[in-house]
Amino acid sequence: MNSRFFHFLAKAISYLGHPMLMPVYGLTVLFLFLPSLQYLSFQGLKVIFLIVACGTVLFPLLFVPFYILQGSIKSVEMNDRKERIFPLLITFIFYFSTWYFLYRIPNMPLIITGFIMASTVSVFFALLITTFWKISLHAMGAGGLIGLIMYLLLFLSFGDYKVMVLVLLIAGLIGSARLYLKKHEPAELYAGYMLGFLSVFITIPAIYF
Repeated sequence: MNSRFFHFLAKAISYLGHPMLMPVYGLTVLFLFLPSLQYLSFQGLKVIFLIVACGTVLFPLLFVPFYILQGSIKSVEMNDRKERIFPLLITFIFYFSTWYFLYRIPNMPLIITGFIMASTVSVFFALLITTFWKISLHAMGAGGLIGLIMYLLLFLSFGDYKVMVLVLLIAGLIGSARLYLKKHEPAELYAGYMLGFLSVFITIPAIYF
């Protein structure tokens, strides 16, 4: 009974911590806690949120049935490394398109376009790495969220360290769930965390400066 419960819990954490949800989670953090975005109207926030949600979650997910019908993947979990290559390529295209669409909107806050570009960079490098090694995409997404919070703390005087502690705990839970389900080795998780963190923590300052 306990084994079944922990398996269900690990599955739930994996779904809630899916890497494609991380841009939406990151955007939510920016909207809730960054004072410089408070000038945006509620309608403007909804439009930005809808663009990001569609470009980074909905549209990539719509392709999943196509992958299955074509036989390029066996299941939605894509446990085999080679199964992930084409979906990652399509996801990269959608992420880049989302960034470009936001970039073309007048007066779009740079922190938002910077974060989406950083997410795009992480997917690009994950695609390259996946051609020869199975890096953890879940850990990459969690690492990206950690990188965003760290950037806010160090560069934008976002002073609530409790949010960082919470995100670190969540990232740990996601990694533990992937290990419990035997989806990854520890090295694949560590590499994913590092890729996601560096992609965000380096890309956003590079865009600003």
